[in-house]
Amino acid sequence: MQWKSTDKEVGFVVDLGTTSPFEPAGAIIGGSDRSVSVVARKAGCYKYSAGACKSGAIYGMCGTGYARLIIIEGN
Repeated sequence: MQWKSTDKEVGFVVDLGTTSPFEPAGAIIGGSDRSVSVVARKAGCYKYSAGACKSGAIYGMCGTGYARLIIIEGN
């Protein structure tokens, strides 16, 4: 799976916590000039948070959302 921002000068953090199904494990940190590729290793339903900020943003000008990701086994 590839995570990236389509807006210029926007960075993001995706955090699935300690139950992350991805390798490499840990928070996924990227932006418009840095896409991040990870490989899902475990099927299941996962809760995650995603935050984004425009370059140069000050406190309170970033956004965070919460969602679920469903990964199914397949080829």
